[in-house]
Parts: sequence; C-alpha cells; structure tokens
Amino acid sequence: MLCLPGLAQRRKQVDPRDTLQYYCDYTQAGKKFLLGLNFSGEEARVYTYRVLRRSCAPVGEPFKVEALRDSVSFVNVAGTDYILFSYLRDGEDPGTLDWTLKAVSFSGDRFEHVNFVGKPLPPEGERFRIEGFSGSAMRANTDELTDYLDSLLLADKRLVVLPESVYKTDKVVEWWLQNNPSALSSAKKVLFASLPADCSAVVAFEGGAGGAVGAGAAVAASGAVSAGGVGGSASGAGGGADAVGGAVGAAGGTGAVGGGAGAVAKNKVKSKSGRYQLASVDLRGYTLVILKNLKQNSYTLVWAEPTGVKKSDRRLMNLYFADDNTIAMVFYHGNSMLKYRISLGSGQLWRS
Repeated sequence: MLCLPGLAQRRKQVDPRDTLQYYCDYTQAGKKFLLGLNFSGEEARVYTYRVLRRSCAPVGEPFKVEALRDSVSFVNVAGTDYILFSYLRDGEDPGTLDWTLKAVSFSGDRFEHVNFVGKPLPPEGERFRIEGFSGSAMRANTDELTDYLDSLLLADKRLVVLPESVYKTDKVVEWWLQNNPSALSSAKKVLFASLPADCSAVVAFEGGAGGAVGAGAAVAASGAVSAGGVGGSASGAGGGADAVGGAVGAAGGTGAVGGGAGAVAKNKVKSKSGRYQLASVDLRGYTLVILKNLKQNSYTLVWAEPTGVKKSDRRLMNLYFADDNTIAMVFYHGNSMLKYRISLGSGQLWRS
C-alpha cells in the first residue's frame, strides 16, 4: 500500500491539550468540553473546545483576562464553573504586597476578584506572609462567589488579618507620616488628620479593648482649647481629613505602621479640659497624640512618631495645654529634654 505523508498529516488531529499550559475537562448539559489557558506576561488567554469523538472543535473566540501565572485551579460555585487564579505582586503603596484571587467563569461572562493588601511579614517557612486587610470587607453587598473567595483568604495562614478598626488607625497614621515627613527634624508646621470614631486609636483613647492604661507618658492640661482653634485645625488639615477618609474606605496597605496585629495600646493617661480631652496613646509601635472635641464627639490626630523602646530612645514624657490654642509636648532623648509647641489653629510648630 502506498502511504501519502501529506494525506496522513491532514488526517492526524492535533490535540489542543498539547498546546495549552493549563486545561481541564468538564461536562455541561450532557456535552463534554475542554477549557484551556495560556499565559503571556500579565495576561491569560482562555480557550474553549467541544470534545468530540475523535477531535476537539473550538467554541467561539478565545478571550483574555488580566492574570499572572502563580497558581490555577478550577472550581464550581453555586452551580457555575470558574477558573481560579491566585497571584502575588507589589501593592500600589510602596513597601506593600498584594495577594489577589480572581475567578472567571468558563464562558467568560462573569468574573470577580478579591485582594489582600498589606505589609510583608517574616515568611516563617512560607513563600510569603502579609499582615493587612481584605478590600472586599469594605463592600456593602456581596454574593456567593465573593463570599467563597473571601473564605479562601480567611483560610490562608499566610495572611494575617487585621481588625478593621486597626486597619483604619494604620491608614490615618500612615497618612500623617507621609504628609509630615520632617516633623521630627525641621518642620515648622504640621497637618492634622481626622480619626474615625470606630478606629482602634479612638477605642484605646476611650479606654476600650486594647487600650491598657499605664503610668508611662504623663498628660496634663491647663486652660481650654477654643472652638475656633479646633475648627481652624480641622480645616487647616485641609484636604488631609478628606483624603484620610477616602483612604480608609479604600483597599490599601498599612505602609510604615508597625507592630503585630495583637499589639495593644499602653502608657496612656488622659486629661480633660473644658470641652476637650487630650491624650497620648502608644499603639502598634507609634506614640499618638489625640485631641477629642467633646461637643462634636470628634477625634483629631495631632502628632505621631515611633515609640521609644530603650531608655536612650526619644520618649514623650509630658503633654499639656500651653494656652487656650496651643499644646506643648515634652520629650526626653537620652540626657536631653526637647519641648515642642503646636498651634491647634494653624498647625504651626515651635521647638525649644
């Protein structure tokens, strides 16, 4: 028998599985299908084939999704089949990591994702560990697919979930540090930031859970802060307060704010003067100076700096009202004493 190579080659069917980096077989409405993926950079191309007796026929055109090839699986949620991607990349904020789970339906007409963003922790034998917050926790409405993806985040031991109240404090402290970069050295003015009433710093200020009162930093008060002064300081922060509000509502990293999820507030003594309260709180590696407006029941972050851990480190030792519109902070740094005064109306900073 004469064998014609050309004819034999045309008769030979190419199995698409040989050209796909990932694939799975599934059955839908009694028919067999093949789903496959190929990756290029940060993009995945998804192919669907109808599995016939001796061949596979393409179904529609392949579609693209943004995804990195980190790990791929295939899941069924509420009767719908999905491709599940998970990948790690740098977060939008410097020094943060973003772990993302993305589910795309086999048909390509439905997709959802959740991400966990925060600061890297020592890996402890894992490829990575992140302390942070899931962006989906901020959503008002979720569905079965989002809930399923969230359950995967919660079950992942590499992800250390911060309580929402701690996350909110971290974002405000991060904003304050970013907008007052030279506060400890040469700044002549500081911007204040509004603190959400449900953040951990406010809870600690009020003596709630995690706000252990200690005998460390002494806080005294004399005189009363004028309503105009506090009003001026709030607007003096300008877009800062609004910017913080926006940042708290969005998914993001904890940035430079340190400490473990279990870090508690300590060395806090609170004083009341007129309609206002002033206190320092040591929380998650930072000393925070907080002013409360009793009439408006609002809270302002006036100052933030790393908490000293050694006797030779700089420490806040006293805090009081110098006059109706000025607070004074006294620091000990080794054998030296430093005194700062801050105008609550303008944010002006004097050093002596």
